[in-house]
Order: sequence, then C-alpha cells, then structure tokens
Amino acid sequence: ILGNIKLFIFSLIVLTTTRSLVGGFHAKGFWGCFSLSLFFFLTTYFVTINFADIIYMYRIPILIVCQLIFIIKAPVASEKKPIYTKERYRTLKLSAIVITLCWTMVLIFAISDIYLSSIGTITIVLQTIQLVVRKNHLLFKGGQTNEKV
Repeated sequence: ILGNIKLFIFSLIVLTTTRSLVGGFHAKGFWGCFSLSLFFFLTTYFVTINFADIIYMYRIPILIVCQLIFIIKAPVASEKKPIYTKERYRTLKLSAIVITLCWTMVLIFAISDIYLSSIGTITIVLQTIQLVVRKNHLLFKGGQTNEKV
C-alpha cells in the first residue's frame, strides 16, 4: 500500500473536492469518522488494484451514470451542514454538477494511467453510492433531509 501513495493522494483529492459539495455520511466522533474514512480509502485501493483493467475499460458508462445520479440527487445536507435557503441549495447543486463533470472529463480524457483513472472512478462511484444511500435514508426517516428549502 505504501508503494502506491500516489493512488491514495489522488483518491483523497477527488474525494475532498466532490464530497464538500455533494455531501454524504457523517460519523459521530473522531473514531467513527476515522474508521469510515479508512474503510473508504482501503476499498478504493483494493478495488483498484484488483480490477483496474475492468474499471478503466468501463469508466465512461460508469462515470456517466454517476454524473446523472449527481444531477438528480446532489446535494445532501447533514445535521452539521443544513441547507437553509433555495439559493444555497441551487449553488451547491450547480457546484456539485460542475466539479463531478470536471472530474469525469479528467478521468476520461486527461489521465492515461490505468490505476489513477480507476481509483478516481471508484472514488466517484463510492461517493455516488454514499450520496444515494444517505439521501434515501433521510427520506425514509420521514422526509428529513436537513434541507430547509
């Protein structure tokens, strides 16, 4: 794992630039957050190492589906970051769509390294899953999405 630190750093960059706009799970406390983050990054790493060729081959349809989901579902608010106004909601939605579209273009057209492109793709996929699960979970709990708009 330590020999592939560039994969971790790239995944971290993709995640931090998308997650801050899209939203996702928030664990309670340091250890919960640490465990969730560790699980996330280990998953991206091991999936990439074992399936890079397949991910790279199918990255275009995978990223298009993720982009469509971001357009429909993003953003999701959290207890710590509720969305109070329609203007803020629209700003976050547009920003989320633009940043994920930029990453989609970069991963498809600008990165020829199979492992970097694959880990970026898997990072987007896991962020998409997190978004869908979190948004649907909040809606299932009675419509409380922390979006006050």
